[in-house]
This record gives sequence, C-alpha cells and structure tokens, in this order.
Amino acid sequence: MRVLITGASGQLGAYLLQHYATRGVSTVAWSGSSTGELCGVALEPVDLEREDEIERHFDRATPELIIHSAAVSVVGDAYQNPARARAINTTATARLAQLAADRNCRMVYISTDMVFDGEQGNYKERDEANPLSVYGKSKLDGEASVLALPAGLVIRVSLLFGTSLIGRPTFVQQLLQAIGQGQPFRLFDDEWRTPLELETAAESIAIAAESETIGL
Repeated sequence: MRVLITGASGQLGAYLLQHYATRGVSTVAWSGSSTGELCGVALEPVDLEREDEIERHFDRATPELIIHSAAVSVVGDAYQNPARARAINTTATARLAQLAADRNCRMVYISTDMVFDGEQGNYKERDEANPLSVYGKSKLDGEASVLALPAGLVIRVSLLFGTSLIGRPTFVQQLLQAIGQGQPFRLFDDEWRTPLELETAAESIAIAAESETIGL
C-alpha cells in the first residue's frame, strides 16, 4: 500500500505520518508550510491553492490511499481570510476527490465537530449539520465532495490534545506552559467538548482508513 498524507507537518498529520512510517508503509507527505524531513519521510511542499500543483504532485505520488488532513483549521484564521479557507478546505478537497475518483484511490477526509451549531449536543454522525463559522462551513462543503465518492470516508474529530511532534506546542502544551509560568490563558466557557488524544486519533483514523467503512 502507498499512502498520501496531506497536512503532514500539522499536529495530527505528523502522528499519521509517524503511524505509517514506523510500520514501513510507503508514505508520501505533503506540507504547505514545512520542508525537510519528519519521521524519516521527506516533506513535499505543495500549495493546495493551486490545482495544477495538486495534480502534478498527485500523479507523482501514485497513492492507493489519501488521508486528507490539511486545512485552514484555526477558526480565527478562517474568519480573517475566508477565501483562503474555502480554497484549501473546500476547493482543494474537491480536486483531490476528483483525482481519487479518476485514479481509483480511496480517500479519507478529516473534518470537524464544528460542522454542528452546538445547540443539541451529544451529536451523532447522521445529525443535521449547521455550521456557524467560516471554518465549519468550509469543512462541511469539503465533506460533500468526499461523500460523493464510492470509497470516500469522512471522519469528524473533536478537540485534539497531546505532545507535539513538530516543534510547535499543542493547545494543551500552551495551557500547561502558561499555568507553570503563572500567566493568564484565555479559554472558552460556553462549550462542552470531548478531547481526543493525538496518537489515539491517528491510530483510529488509520484503522478506519484501512477498513471498508465509507460515508460518515
């Protein structure tokens, strides 16, 4: 099997890369922000805002499985630059889905619980989505392209925590650092979230990706 991981230099992407690389699986790692090597795999810079670049690098990768974790994932960043959020979270996802269909390749899309409005709580996959943010809307629109594939799978993850593999502290590491230094740290007080540890998330995604599970 040959696996393509987009967003491989992100917090979750790095754990996905580690999962496959340490098991000797042939893995291609795309990054929009980093070069060099991670987990023994060369990071391949790919600009997901350029469809020609996506296609060129995809044809070079020749994957059998795509795990698409690249995203504009910071809610504030998506709000400040909605065009970029849509280009990466929606348009690039649609292009990858088309390439997956054309090349008979399985595609797994990492989405978010922020496709829901939070009014109901305890959401299940089949509950109606109603995103309130630019980020949530762009991810939900990206889901549609993958769900149209015969072998497409969408996995919605919640708040992730754990130890960073990429040199940038995770949310929890930032929180612990602030506590240790006696510094204030701004948090939300109007949400109930179910955190998921990064390595557990990556392993669970890999299991689902390698199964015959499709849809949501």
